[in-house]
Amino acid sequence: MKKLAIFFTTLILIFLFEYTHAQTPTVKTFIDRDNILIGEQVNYKVVASFATNEFKANWLSLSDSIPHFEVVAKGQIDSSFTNNITTLTQQIILTSFDSGKWRTPALAINFLSANSKTVKLFTDSMVVNVGFALADSTNQLRDIKPIIEMDTKPNYWVILLYILLGLIALLLVVFLIIKFTKKKLKTDYKAFNSAYDEAIENIKKLQQHNLNDSEQVKQYHIALSQIVKRYLTRRTKINMLNKTTDDVLVYLKSTTVLNQLIVNIASALRCGDAVKFAKFLPTHTESEECLQKIKNTIQSIHTNTSTTT
Repeated sequence: MKKLAIFFTTLILIFLFEYTHAQTPTVKTFIDRDNILIGEQVNYKVVASFATNEFKANWLSLSDSIPHFEVVAKGQIDSSFTNNITTLTQQIILTSFDSGKWRTPALAINFLSANSKTVKLFTDSMVVNVGFALADSTNQLRDIKPIIEMDTKPNYWVILLYILLGLIALLLVVFLIIKFTKKKLKTDYKAFNSAYDEAIENIKKLQQHNLNDSEQVKQYHIALSQIVKRYLTRRTKINMLNKTTDDVLVYLKSTTVLNQLIVNIASALRCGDAVKFAKFLPTHTESEECLQKIKNTIQSIHTNTSTTT
């Protein structure tokens, strides 16, 4: 009898624990990455669960711009019902153009119970590292190379050969500078075309590339990057031709260009960097989307500039 009493008491306690636990709302927060480059995106997911007949949820409120982050898109709130438990889920896409270690804000979700009592819960504050380049985490040790014995006797014939090659190279550089300067005086920055007309014309030429050939795909994306940098160079009179993707994005962030356009051009330029440096081969559709994003950004900058002037 004593064992039977203990058994039933244990069952009752387990039932009470499960019942109480089921009645308490819960909020969980997830991110798909905690290290990004400037302009890359983070998937931020919030999941809330509560008893269907006991609570009603007053969902979180999130503005389009929060400290150190920009909201790219807000997904719809999905709901599911299982065993009298309601689960609400929302996906939010964030990005950042500020380098550093930042925390997402703690967002409040209010749950109103059947007896008019309010339970206020907050999302977790998630840490995201935003940088210009990913750090090398391999920490591989390199062998120390042995000392190489050098011949200290000078070879005068070799020295004379180097002098002659240096003079030839110097004459060649002078010749190229003179030739380039003359050509530049005639058609510097295609003086008869505006920066916008030149960019659109070059984009139209790119559309003739055969995107089924891997080498032409690489040249296609390199040319897209150069079109953007040359357009900005001519428009701002600041040399952007040798700037990195991060430099271009930081400059655009300091202007009046819309955040969504910066996000679009960031994804297009990042795709070009992957093609150029990581041998990534995008699909035909992805390449055309990159071209369209860059074209839309240039048209928007041109339209806004023309309107304000």
